[in-house]
Amino acid sequence: MVTTKIQQLEVTLMTKADTYKDAITKNLSLNTTSIKAGHKTKTQSQIKAKPVVQNEKPSTSLADSVT
Repeated sequence: MVTTKIQQLEVTLMTKADTYKDAITKNLSLNTTSIKAGHKTKTQSQIKAKPVVQNEKPSTSLADSVT
């Protein structure tokens, strides 16, 4: 009973790992193709990703950053 459950979990993990591997490979291939073609296309992950900036005031001069 326990052995069967472990085997089922192993199969599930291997299937998920293969799925992730395929997705990552496909994404890398698409990115490489875009870079080679010179396109400035945004992938879905780049559209969702936004830089998080907290408590940062823009410096107006070099002197502000020195003092």
